[in-house]
Amino acid sequence: MNFIPRRVAFGLKYIWLNFLNRELQSKVLCRLSKAHLLRRTISFEDEIHRFKKILIILPERTYDAAIVQSVFSSLKLKKGALVEVVAESDAKDLIKSNPDVDGGFFFSAREYRYNHPAFIELCNAIQQKSYDICFLMKQDAGPLDLLLAAVTKAPLRVGFPSNSAFPFLNLCIRPSKKTEQEKDKYESMLRALGIKILRGKIAWNLPRTADKDAEGVIAETGVHLSNRIVGINLTPAVTGQSFPIQLLKDIIAELESEEGVSTVLFHAGYSNDEEAELAQAVGRKSINYPPHHITFAAALSKKLPVVITLNNLYYQISAMTGNKVLGLFESLEHRRWSSFEAGKLELLSAVKLEKIDTKEIKSKVLELLA
Repeated sequence: MNFIPRRVAFGLKYIWLNFLNRELQSKVLCRLSKAHLLRRTISFEDEIHRFKKILIILPERTYDAAIVQSVFSSLKLKKGALVEVVAESDAKDLIKSNPDVDGGFFFSAREYRYNHPAFIELCNAIQQKSYDICFLMKQDAGPLDLLLAAVTKAPLRVGFPSNSAFPFLNLCIRPSKKTEQEKDKYESMLRALGIKILRGKIAWNLPRTADKDAEGVIAETGVHLSNRIVGINLTPAVTGQSFPIQLLKDIIAELESEEGVSTVLFHAGYSNDEEAELAQAVGRKSINYPPHHITFAAALSKKLPVVITLNNLYYQISAMTGNKVLGLFESLEHRRWSSFEAGKLELLSAVKLEKIDTKEIKSKVLELLA
């Protein structure tokens, strides 16, 4: 088997770091960053009740970053709390639209390397902030993620357990074995600190331009906005499942057999990708938007009375904005991703997507439209 180095360092001086295993990389970075000299807090009572300046290091994947959005609102309930984030650039649109985020630092994945000028600048900027607490919200945090948490020098540095977590982190929280939903795993960090989790929609700062653009693209499909419009999101699930063509045809036929119901297809992607070709195969055109333009996706969901989706990110966006959505899930994936709420956030699941009954889909959609 060919050895593939883990790229954690930049430049010739530290190139050897890339050829160590993850545990050794963590040990070396611990010494280079002097993380081993950080205060070893054994009682967190004062820190838990006192913190006002909060840094959250978010997951790189946009759909993971989306499911932790309620965390910001929950932390804002602490009077006067300043909430800032560290996130990959692809999540910038998502983060900047959330009114509960006060600011943050964004990085490019290719610059996220030890000794890279941009990474050094990021570390220096974080150190100047003097945070009271840092949440490392990554279930598989790598050596650089742990290093970044230590760089804050926050009295309380919270994350998930791992062999390399100490001394970068000084409080690790392991979700219950019964916890299956991804969102719940992240929220368990706050619950362990006695912080109430806020439920309900987020009042996103959606630009007026996004709202107008969403209205315009729907009108371009020839569908009248006064109709009962059902959006069908063709974007694949994060676990890779694509919309089966026969299922799509049957859903469109079933829904449009109902008087006054129209369907609109859309996806996160481009005009010449597989999802666009899928729409063409059923004689339709799909509205497309760049994958990381989350504000447009949110604006589009507000213009559509109901959306059917396989895509976990879009499902979570609908949940956060309070819009009605029907999630289609394969096997038991709904246990990880769904946020069921009768009459608003509905779901259907089967061993294979093709096995989901289209008449049942129609019934659920009509209930949501009522």
